[in-house]
Amino acid sequence: MLSVPLVRTYVNFVGIPMLPSIYPTLIMDASNQMTFIQRFSHFLVETLLTSLGSYFQIRPINQIMREKFGDDFPCVADLATE
Repeated sequence: MLSVPLVRTYVNFVGIPMLPSIYPTLIMDASNQMTFIQRFSHFLVETLLTSLGSYFQIRPINQIMREKFGDDFPCVADLATE
């Protein structure tokens, strides 16, 4: 059990499926009983957040890890997929 909500960017890295048509996005108000329009808007927001999140979160983490462990440290996204 977690004490904080799962951040979808990190969940995607480890391969846990979080389907926006079933699980509402945290920033939008909805339950699992959504209309088609709500499901579609959750899908769009999820796609946008995943794209932006990976760009704005992976880059700084890579920079920190490479400063600490050297420039040959692999990308954290590549490490997460292994």
